[in-house]
Amino acid sequence: PDLTVIQDVTVEELRRWHAETLVQNGVTISVTGAISAEDAGKAIDQLLAGLPVGQEKGAPVVDADFTPKTILLHLPDAEKTTLGLVGQLPATTDGGDLADLLALSYFGRSGGGPLFDAVRTDLRASYGFEAGYSNYDRGTRIMFIAGEVETEKLAEAADLVRTTYEAFRTAPELTGFDELRRGIAEGTAQNALYVDVAARMILELALDGRDPSDAPRLGALMESISAQGVQERLASAFPAGDDLIVVAASPDASALPGACVITEIEQVAQCP
Repeated sequence: PDLTVIQDVTVEELRRWHAETLVQNGVTISVTGAISAEDAGKAIDQLLAGLPVGQEKGAPVVDADFTPKTILLHLPDAEKTTLGLVGQLPATTDGGDLADLLALSYFGRSGGGPLFDAVRTDLRASYGFEAGYSNYDRGTRIMFIAGEVETEKLAEAADLVRTTYEAFRTAPELTGFDELRRGIAEGTAQNALYVDVAARMILELALDGRDPSDAPRLGALMESISAQGVQERLASAFPAGDDLIVVAASPDASALPGACVITEIEQVAQCP
């Protein structure tokens, strides 16, 4: 939010960051493509040769607070209202992320998914909603449900999304799951043929302490996940609906009764 901090960065600060960050040790490297192991080794040696040996650095400790609360960011000039629900998922090191992807893809799919049917078809309050997950860091992983809604239906939409999610989490009805899984698995297998995607997959698996050789097999691994496996994952690993954080941005400060109303993002730390 404070753009002056960018203007104040000096060339010397950039040089210091470069010297402290781009170093020979503590590096995880993935190599993909039409190259031999010998040539790859030579290229890596050449790449690292001019870099200094840095100090050992541990991963930063992030103490994320997922205490459920309801927050409304009041933006008087906003043209639309946006609603989001956030919860915590286990880190990818536990190996359940493929089941998570299938669960959220089914929940949020357009034209027939529980989220679409509830908010768009039944309530007719949404301009578009999605569900997904993201890694904040290696240990902190979030799931989110987010979209734009009609301002006057914000409170109703927030309640509906939460109850729809909880019903899906506890008793999912997975008609058509096999077709959805097959399409995602085929797309994953095709993506793994691109060297940049494969390199990223290998790197992520290595950083999570998992088997990097799984990268080209992720599509097949996804195909092996059953509807029952997704049901069990939803029940065991996904947060309950009442444990989700609700966040909205709206031109109407009273659109979400009971919310902690703020006017700047930094004020969120003051919300009880």
